[in-house]
Amino acid sequence: MLALIPFVLSNWRVFLYGGTAIAIGLLALHERSVLINQGAQQAIEKVEKSNEQAKSAADAAQAKVDACYAAGGTWDRVNSVCLNPTR
Repeated sequence: MLALIPFVLSNWRVFLYGGTAIAIGLLALHERSVLINQGAQQAIEKVEKSNEQAKSAADAAQAKVDACYAAGGTWDRVNSVCLNPTR
């Protein structure tokens, strides 16, 4: 181990530049992973927002169908209208 000291001291520039290159490479990998995680989170939020909008639309449509059946009618699935409500 002590034999490495003269080698390191005589080639200190190589170790300095190599260490700097490794540090820059690690920093770039870290930044890349941060950007990937941010992009994934944005995609998840976009999908969740779309899911909420679809759920709201489905709930509104289901409320119309439920109201039709509550009024004694029959729901026409082709035309999306209530037929023959009695109330």
